Amino acid sequence: MKALCWILLLCTQCSAQELTVRVLNAKNRQPLAKQTVTVQYLNEKPPGASAPVTLKTDGHGEARFTVPSPLPATVNVMVHLTSEHWNCGCWVMAEAAKVLHDGVAGPLPSVNTKNVKNFKPEPTEVVILASPFTFWQRLLYPLEKE
Repeated sequence: MKALCWILLLCTQCSAQELTVRVLNAKNRQPLAKQTVTVQYLNEKPPGASAPVTLKTDGHGEARFTVPSPLPATVNVMVHLTSEHWNCGCWVMAEAAKVLHDGVAGPLPSVNTKNVKNFKPEPTEVVILASPFTFWQRLLYPLEKE
C-alpha cells in the first residue's frame, strides 16, 4: 500500500501543467478554429525566455501548451487571426501563476462588447475575444489601410 501511495504522489508531482488558449467570437462566443497562437514563457531570474511555441486552434477554438517546470514568471500569448476583418486584443502578457490559478481574459475588442463584459475564464486558460468587423468597418477598411 505504501508503494502505491508513493507512486501516486510522484505521478502528481511529475505531471506537467497545461495552458489552454481559447479564441472566441466576442459576439456569440463561438470558437474560432484554425487560428495561429504563439506562446512564449519568460523568466526574470535568471533572465531568459523560452523559444516561442506556435499551434493552431482546434475545432473548439483551443490550443494547448505545456507549461515548463520550474514555473516561469510570465507567459506571453499572441493570436494571429486568419482574417484581417476582426477587432481583437490579440496579445496578453500575464503572470504565469495567475493564469494557472485564476485564468486570464485578453483585452475586449473595441466594438459592441455588452455580452462579454462579465466573461470569466477558467483556471489554466487564456481567453482571447475577437469581434468581426461591422458592415461599415468592412466597407471603410481599404481606405484606412492606406
